[in-house]
Amino acid sequence: MLEVGKRDFIGRGQLGREVFEFNLSFRGIDMSQMAVERPDMCKKILQQFNKYYEKGAIKPIAPMKHFEAEDIIEAFRYMQKGQYIGKIVVLMPADPSKLQSVATPQAVKFKSDRTYPLVGGLGSLGKSVSIWMVENGARHIMYLSRFAGDSEQDKRFIREIESQECAVQAIKESVTSLQDVYRAVEQAAMPIAGVFLMTMVLKLSHDDWFTAARPKVDGISIKLRNTVGQANYSAANAYLTAFTQSRHQQGLPAGVVNVGVVDDIGYVVENPALLEQFRALNFYTMDETGLLDALARDRRMAQAHLQDSGATSGASTGSEDFGQFMKSVNASPSLLDTPNNLDFLTAQIGMCIYNLMSRDAKDLDLSLNLTQLGVDSLVAIEIRNWWRRTLGVNVSPLEFMGARSIANLGKLAAKGIKEAHRAA
Repeated sequence: MLEVGKRDFIGRGQLGREVFEFNLSFRGIDMSQMAVERPDMCKKILQQFNKYYEKGAIKPIAPMKHFEAEDIIEAFRYMQKGQYIGKIVVLMPADPSKLQSVATPQAVKFKSDRTYPLVGGLGSLGKSVSIWMVENGARHIMYLSRFAGDSEQDKRFIREIESQECAVQAIKESVTSLQDVYRAVEQAAMPIAGVFLMTMVLKLSHDDWFTAARPKVDGISIKLRNTVGQANYSAANAYLTAFTQSRHQQGLPAGVVNVGVVDDIGYVVENPALLEQFRALNFYTMDETGLLDALARDRRMAQAHLQDSGATSGASTGSEDFGQFMKSVNASPSLLDTPNNLDFLTAQIGMCIYNLMSRDAKDLDLSLNLTQLGVDSLVAIEIRNWWRRTLGVNVSPLEFMGARSIANLGKLAAKGIKEAHRAA
């Protein structure tokens, strides 16, 4: 028995020993590794293959499962299950123009009649993002920090931005003070359209840290994993992520972009020893172009309107009705005690599953379980991600896959929401 695929190896697949009863052997072959280590052998195999092919001794693998090009999503779903024999073939039409084209992503465009405050924003990364914003339409930028515009470098950069017909306000206030923030908002030349939080503070005294952290650390055990020596920075970023999730659960806009290590501008470039440390630990790094490309490709930037974070393309689970429903439920989980509300929640879960499985929601059957629907581990991960993002609660894989029906998933979701509310 020869295995030339990798899926079962990577997934730690198991093979029963009874199949070896009749003096059989099992060997795994990695053709890509062989091509590197034994190119001569690969050449010989390909030559032999061509001879067999020319003689007609080699035939296409059978059976074949055919999909039309417009059904490519269904083809990948079918392949994802890993329960087929043979090959999957996608049939391309003679005239490709008949295929439905994918809309070109809308370019990032900032409003020229709005102010965009950048909290911090005068470091190397902030300056790069500022230039990118101006190049894409921003004409009013506000920098908010205790020392905004004080240094000669800041002043030169502000003059550079102003030379591109962009009005700049450097507001010397602290974002940690509510009154300072109120004053900054009042000074905005135009209505505020969006805020970038771009501060990075790595220096913090022992006393300052414990004054703020001891009441929480003594009261609850928190595990944070990040670069050694940057616990305060790590904790602040963890809070931003949690704050964003909380906003989403309330139907309010917010977004977090985890940038990582930028290797050609910013803090690590100014500290070569730190950059070498990251590289020695095999940290993935990105350059300035990659940073701006990540911002431009973020769909939250590309849309002229806000979308509900729990939206699933093509499903009604991202509708305004469901968003308002979850907002009401988060405020008062007892609403789920009403049968009609529980049925509505269950139906939304069911439609999410049907959508991910490329099934027609009109055929929704709440009595079916995930196995009957053909949900595999990969699809289950997508559904659980939607569950956590939209419902705001976690569910273990065992509980999720163990539910006997979609109806039971609805009850499981209601139970989780109520327990999370009581714990809060």
